Amino acid sequence: MHQGYLRLLKQRGGMLVCGQRIDALDHQGGLWTARALETSFQARVIINAAGAWADHVAALAGVRPLGLVPKRRTAIIVDGLSGIDTRTMPTVDFTATDAYFKPDGSRIMASLGDQDPVEAQDIRPDEWEIALLADWLQRETQLSVKRIGHSWAGLRTFVSDASPVVGFDDGVPNFFWLAAQGGYGIMMAPALGQAAATLARHHDLPDELTTQGVDAADLCRSREAKPATALPGQAI
Repeated sequence: MHQGYLRLLKQRGGMLVCGQRIDALDHQGGLWTARALETSFQARVIINAAGAWADHVAALAGVRPLGLVPKRRTAIIVDGLSGIDTRTMPTVDFTATDAYFKPDGSRIMASLGDQDPVEAQDIRPDEWEIALLADWLQRETQLSVKRIGHSWAGLRTFVSDASPVVGFDDGVPNFFWLAAQGGYGIMMAPALGQAAATLARHHDLPDELTTQGVDAADLCRSREAKPATALPGQAI
């Protein structure tokens, strides 16, 4: 799905630039200038879709941060039971803990549903968390985990009400937030992409969103919410 979106971006005249860290954001004469080490980019509107780093980008622009808290989640993939067609298995959710396991082709994917607050970083799975997850899977099922086929960790980024923030900042002109998507970024991408595309052009949300109860007022940063809890030693 992600690669499909990138193809559409390029087909519609968009450009993906990698390896250019933005060091400064300036707003003058109605234009934003994003400055990197070797180049710069200009636009009337800047859309901050930097994930766990969205508050860092905001700071470059002199924008008040949202108080985003990145949270690590670890997952593994292991072999299924011999003689069992895992493709017919249901997803099993443990509602009390957010842990789950589910079929992944001929194998099984599992996660404890952990949400450990961390600093924004290129996250890697923790060996202890992997061991805890494998032990839990063996205790809750008939699986015997002999090896970990694949393991990874991801950052799920939240504000205090655990809802995404989509809309213009209420203090700095033409600075648009697209952040705090939690663990559902790629799943919500079609709907949030539509919302961002219309709101960033000062249009109303499309009917296919409003008929589902989506309201721009519920997405903007000025909605009523308690301040997010900072990480130890982190200012908001």
